[in-house]
Amino acid sequence: MVRTDGVRLKVVVFGDSITFNNGRLKWKHWTELLMERFGVEIINAGVGGDTTVKGLKRIQTDVLDHHPDIVLINFGMNDHVKAGMNAEIVTLAEYEQNLKTMVELVRAAGAVPLLVTVSYIYEGDPNNTNENYYYNRHDPAYYTDDGGALARLDKYIDVMRRVALEYDVPLADVRAACDQYDPREFTRDGVHISALGNEVWAEVIGACLANQVFPGLL
Repeated sequence: MVRTDGVRLKVVVFGDSITFNNGRLKWKHWTELLMERFGVEIINAGVGGDTTVKGLKRIQTDVLDHHPDIVLINFGMNDHVKAGMNAEIVTLAEYEQNLKTMVELVRAAGAVPLLVTVSYIYEGDPNNTNENYYYNRHDPAYYTDDGGALARLDKYIDVMRRVALEYDVPLADVRAACDQYDPREFTRDGVHISALGNEVWAEVIGACLANQVFPGLL
C-alpha cells in the first residue's frame, strides 16, 4: 500500500513483548499478518517488559527517527503490574499522561497515532503449578484491592479508551473483541497471545487501519 506520492506506507508498532516479534513462534505474528494484508512496511519497536514510562524514553530513537506515517501505540500490560501490595509500577494518572504525551509527539512528527488496547489476561489458579498462567508469576494478593489482576488491567484499558476519545485518536479495541474467546486458547501463558490471539489482533487492528486510518492518508 502506497501513499499518493508512490512511497510505501511506513508503520511503526510501538509497545511491549506482545508487540515484539521474536520470530520463533510456530505461527504468524500479528504484525506479519498485517504486512501480508496491506503490503505496508512495518518497523517493530516492541520491547519486552516495557511500560509507557520506558517507552517515552526511547520514542525518539525507536519510533520518530524512522519518520513513520502511522504509529501503533500498544502499552498497558506492564503498566498495570504491581511490585507489591501498595507498589504500583505506573499509576493510572501516569499512564494517562504518558499516552497523551505519546500521541502529541507522534502528531508533532507528522504521523498518525493509533491506540491499541491490550488483550485480557487469564489469571488462573495460583495453586496449580502445572499450568502457566498469570498468578503463577504474580502474587494474587497484590491485586485484592483491585478486584483481581484482570479488573486492574481493565482500568488501564478504560484509560486508553478515554484518551482515544478525548484526543480523537483511532482506537483498535482488541480487549473488546476478547470476551467471545476462551482465554486459555487466546493466550499461551495467561498473557502472551497464541495463534488465535495473533489472528484476532491482526483482524481488529486491520479493520481500524482500513476504516479509520488509511482513508485519510491515501
